Amino acid sequence: MRYKAVISYDGTLFHGFQKQKNHRSVQEELENAIYKAFDQKKEVYASGRTDKGVHALAQVIHFDLNLDLQRRNLKKAMNSFLPQDIYVNSVEKVDDNFHARFNAKAKTYRYLLDLNEINPLLVNYRYYYKGPKLDLSKLDEIPKIFIGTKDFKAFSKGNEKENTVRTIYTFTIKNIDNLLVFEIKGDGFLHNMIRLMIGMILEVLKGKLGVNKLKEILDSKDQKLTPKLVPGSGLYLVSVEY
Repeated sequence: MRYKAVISYDGTLFHGFQKQKNHRSVQEELENAIYKAFDQKKEVYASGRTDKGVHALAQVIHFDLNLDLQRRNLKKAMNSFLPQDIYVNSVEKVDDNFHARFNAKAKTYRYLLDLNEINPLLVNYRYYYKGPKLDLSKLDEIPKIFIGTKDFKAFSKGNEKENTVRTIYTFTIKNIDNLLVFEIKGDGFLHNMIRLMIGMILEVLKGKLGVNKLKEILDSKDQKLTPKLVPGSGLYLVSVEY
């Protein structure tokens, strides 16, 4: 039987979703919980691999089990063996052809950039910006550069041999009491793409780059032109659509 689960996790103490030698990962914790609960070694597949420190409100995973279980029992069993920084929100049986990554139609990410005084209880859950004063008059103008189907190779630090063209459906930046909330919905994202986009947007808000120059960088497909990367602590995977 194949199962689809929606999970949430606090990424603070994880080295990312994907299993890595000598580093704690979300994938490893999930696979360990499945093994402890059902005595089956099974691989867990996610809609996407979040980086170190990145959080998820609704990550989607799938896995196979040689058992036919009720949703409530499966959810309860997994959560009983998971650490407190991961939680299974829901589980359902799906067709054997379902794949958490390849069947995903859209993903929404949110980034929190705080311009207020530092709250030590929130430092792992947003990026507290303490640089030069930002020109926030461009907040409505900048996202338009990225909306649409474009080649985002310049905004990736991976050595992607795959197609680097992605479609951004919506991109908004809201200023809520000096908390900048970036929300981006797209059909998929490259490695570090969102954090690089926001890092370079900050350069525009600082007055170090013009809006047109940012568009030129996107069009250039040159990764050397995007050196700024904001921390993973402010990034959240909000939802995955199928």
